[in-house]
Amino acid sequence: MASHSSTVEHLLDHEVAPSRQKEDSNDLVRPFEWLTSPESLLPIVRSALVANSADSTCFLPSQSTVGGGCRVLHVGSGSSVLGEYLLEHEDELFDTATTQQPQNCQYSFISQLVNVDKDQETLDTMKVRWEKLRRQHQSQCSTCQISEANETDGETDTATASTRSCLIDARFNRLEFCGTDLSQQGIPYPNASFDLVLDKSTLDCTLCSDSATAWLLHEVYRLLRPQDGTYVLISFHHLELLYPLLQNCPGMNWTVSHSVMDRHIEDLDRSKNNNTSNKNPTALTQQQTVSFETAQSPTTSAEYSNRRTVHVLVARRVPEQKVDTNDLNLEAIIQHVHDTNDDWYKAQHPMLTAERCQGIQHEFQTNGTGNPPQLSLPQCYQALFTDEERDHLSYEYFLEDWHAFVEQRKTLVPPEESIEETTKGTISTDSMTLDIALSFLEEMQ
Repeated sequence: MASHSSTVEHLLDHEVAPSRQKEDSNDLVRPFEWLTSPESLLPIVRSALVANSADSTCFLPSQSTVGGGCRVLHVGSGSSVLGEYLLEHEDELFDTATTQQPQNCQYSFISQLVNVDKDQETLDTMKVRWEKLRRQHQSQCSTCQISEANETDGETDTATASTRSCLIDARFNRLEFCGTDLSQQGIPYPNASFDLVLDKSTLDCTLCSDSATAWLLHEVYRLLRPQDGTYVLISFHHLELLYPLLQNCPGMNWTVSHSVMDRHIEDLDRSKNNNTSNKNPTALTQQQTVSFETAQSPTTSAEYSNRRTVHVLVARRVPEQKVDTNDLNLEAIIQHVHDTNDDWYKAQHPMLTAERCQGIQHEFQTNGTGNPPQLSLPQCYQALFTDEERDHLSYEYFLEDWHAFVEQRKTLVPPEESIEETTKGTISTDSMTLDIALSFLEEMQ
């Protein structure tokens, strides 16, 4: 079996596979950006590199990084060019061209940027794409040297040419690619390896699995350095779900801030970049910092429902002396994710609406027998659930839920006991009163 490196070399030699050529003859892989463009995220990343306030601890460079270099991890990178863009626009990110770095930021460059994704094939093609860009830059650099030589009658500045070539190689060497499944295993880097973690909707994709979400959060926190390591999450999910998911995660000592930004969609074909009418893409990004307590629910926002805006959550680790991985209990994080999802879903989609309660009450008053009125389990199955809900919840599953509910109450009454006995706090196994039915529905949700 060919090694991973030889696979990349093979792709590089052939440059573009036939299927890729049909998609785009000018590039190795068609980039795709979730939610918003790299340009729109430049100010977000810049702001993440500074302390929240003048009273906060400055975002100091890592001890292991020489010269104030920032180490960045992009989780779930896929075919995004966010990593490429940040490296290519380092001068704008740190304002090194104007020597006006952001206040409280002592970084001057990106020393390492790691793209992590479970799709190794996509990572391989993105790596080949990056190598192709390196060749293009080196070719352009050589052309500039020839031009400079012509302008100086053939006398070239060897030192300047060598320096330029080294700078190009250094920038391209900073982008790394790591294939790993975040939903099942850890990211193969030591604790506190990164200063900044970028997540553009990867958490969104894991929320259908409690364990996958827990693994991602566990690894993000473990990999962030204790002194102000920062996690930037771009998400289309609801703030009422995201904020407690991050802020209250067990074992994670960080502060979470929130803002909203407009999405910026663009054509990422580099061959067309020169023709774009948007010379200032960050102008399309409007940020408005709001607190979780005062934020309006996005469920009623037409802008949000049309996906024109996205949430930006910045979780910054509270400065600590060291990383205590013993505080990160994966099982506790999984339970937290499960409970947070449950609480949010109950709040957003309550089963016990006033209208439903009135309908159930009417069924018991009309068709119930005894005092208080009771309905048999088949009658309850029809009365408690809509036609659509019964399509997803069979009668057999309903009985399983009911028996589990009864077991939790621990006090059972045999079917032959009188109805009056059920009014003393016990439960009949083959029928429900109105109060028991409503309690059962609430428990089911």
